[in-house]
Amino acid sequence: MNFLIFEDHSLTALGIEVMISQVLPDAKTQSVSSFSEGLSKLTAEHFDYIILDIDIPEGEGIRMISKIKEIQNHVKILIHSGYDEKIYALSYISAGADGFISKQTSREEFKSAIATLHADKKYMSPDIQQVMLNSMINNAPLDSDSLFLNLSQREMEVMKLVGEGKFTNEIADIMNLKASTISTYKNRLYAKLNVTNEIELSKKIALFKY
Repeated sequence: MNFLIFEDHSLTALGIEVMISQVLPDAKTQSVSSFSEGLSKLTAEHFDYIILDIDIPEGEGIRMISKIKEIQNHVKILIHSGYDEKIYALSYISAGADGFISKQTSREEFKSAIATLHADKKYMSPDIQQVMLNSMINNAPLDSDSLFLNLSQREMEVMKLVGEGKFTNEIADIMNLKASTISTYKNRLYAKLNVTNEIELSKKIALFKY
């Protein structure tokens, strides 16, 4: 079985390869450091599994799932991300990913995710299972997070920082952009997420975080 790892940090990619080999000793792994490089690999070779960092250079946010599936429809995709899984996981799984795991998780949990995909099941952490359960208890539609599907990578980054309580100037410094540019991204978020101000935006983020 063949794994393709989308990860631009070489030490992280190496660690992933080691953990995969511990679960599936016969697995073959390759890694790419940009999304375009990964698409080229997929065009040229067959892969059974993809480990995808959604913050990969040249990435296109959630649109990466459909672009990968257009090339190899049956490949299984595990999202491996530093973004908050309580906000993003259900959106990516709804878009066609087979699992979502945080980069802050333990090695054993990562290996469990690999084993779960290998058993032809979707992987969701206990936290995400709890989010789904809460949605069912509160009669909230599980696909309500589909509003997040149309966000660009930059918009996702701004939303993540807003969710952490950062102000416009702080976000501008972190992202090395002008404050006016951050304000533009916020306005786009307001429009796409059907909110009118930062307070409503923070509440909507919290809805999916908790």
